[in-house]
Amino acid sequence: MGADIAFEDEAGVGVMTRHGRTWGMSGETPVIKASMQRGGCNVLSAVTAEGEMDYSIQDGTVNGERYIGFLGGLIAGRKRPLIVLAEHVTFHHSKQVRDYVCAHRSQLRGVLLAEAGT
Repeated sequence: MGADIAFEDEAGVGVMTRHGRTWGMSGETPVIKASMQRGGCNVLSAVTAEGEMDYSIQDGTVNGERYIGFLGGLIAGRKRPLIVLAEHVTFHHSKQVRDYVCAHRSQLRGVLLAEAGT
């Protein structure tokens, strides 16, 4: 098939400060600015076996529509098909995403990995 393989994952990054300990100069107590503000962002990323990395930072929840936008960016301008390995997050296997992957079958294949412990 001559395809590239990418491993995709996402992470949520919160802005609320967690109180605790941190490193500092010996004898000097570090001052940590605290924020009780709620919120954050979500990061979608994909890394190929060759080390090529693409990512997207999103405000709010990631859903099928936003994931499709990320997949579109991954295949844009690509000369070879892309096989994306991902875990079983709900939006990965939504009907909307499945339809998109099927519609772009010559450029994109999706493989869902089994959840840990299954």
